[in-house]
Formats: sequence, C-alpha cells, structure tokens
Amino acid sequence: MRLDIDIAEERFGAVTADLGRRRGRISAVEVRNKGRHVVAEVPLSGMRGYASDLRSLTQGHCAFVMDFQRYAIVPEEQATEIVAKRQQEGKIPAR
Repeated sequence: MRLDIDIAEERFGAVTADLGRRRGRISAVEVRNKGRHVVAEVPLSGMRGYASDLRSLTQGHCAFVMDFQRYAIVPEEQATEIVAKRQQEGKIPAR
C-alpha cells in the first residue's frame, strides 16, 4: 500500500519508527509548513490498526491517505507461517 502522511515535526521520529516496524519503506520526505509529508510503501498486512496507532502516536494531529500500490511476493519466512496456519485451520491440505 502507498501511504501519504502529514505529521507534525516533533512526531516525525515516532511515526517513521512505527513504519519501520510494519516493514514499511519511506520513499520521500518533504518539509511542509511546520510539519513533514511522508510517502511510504507498507504491506497491507502491516496496516491493520494503523489509523488508531497513528492517532495515538500523534495525539490526533496527523492525516494520512492509503492507496493500493502494487502486488509483491511475500517473504519466505512469512509465507511458511501463513501456510502452516492455514493447514492447522484445515483450509489447505497438508502435503
């Protein structure tokens, strides 16, 4: 997913650290007025609960837009976990 985030300068570090935790990659940072505009790509799986978390990190002083960017291959370690979980649930037959 592509994220466009407008944040206050003093919250920039906390928001970028949170994006890193979600396996996000920042592609652009612009200074705007008294804040920053961040453009990043983050996997959709990492975006669950993002609005609430971002509101908490910034005390509600932010805005973001999320748009579909592209499909990408899931990392091998994560793919193995997903398959194992689906097999336990009976959604995928064991090989």
